[in-house]
Amino acid sequence: MAANVYSIPSFVDAASAVIPSTTNRILVESYDVAISAKNDAAYYKRVPSEPSHSLKFQNGGWWEIAEPEIYLAMAGARGNWDPATRTGTNDTISIQAAFDAAVALNCNLRTGVVYSIIWAN
Repeated sequence: MAANVYSIPSFVDAASAVIPSTTNRILVESYDVAISAKNDAAYYKRVPSEPSHSLKFQNGGWWEIAEPEIYLAMAGARGNWDPATRTGTNDTISIQAAFDAAVALNCNLRTGVVYSIIWAN
């Protein structure tokens, strides 16, 4: 039986989206449509309990990312750091979220562009 896939515009809107009860897979087209990035679309699957990582949402039950490879953009990282000018977005929180999900799900983590993180002392 083929999976019933439903599409929603963004992860940011996932918790408030109207998802048909027969849906068992969701294509989240972008982490946030306001800051859409390359490789930020991801499939999510319905799971029986709350996942231990942050690439999840609750909407008629728990949903977690269901990808063999997690790109940092899938967790909201912008990847707009410019090493020459040292300007861009601090992606520390998004990178940590992607890393935690990749570890929890035992899958690959991919980058693709230059990101900025802030080291805590």
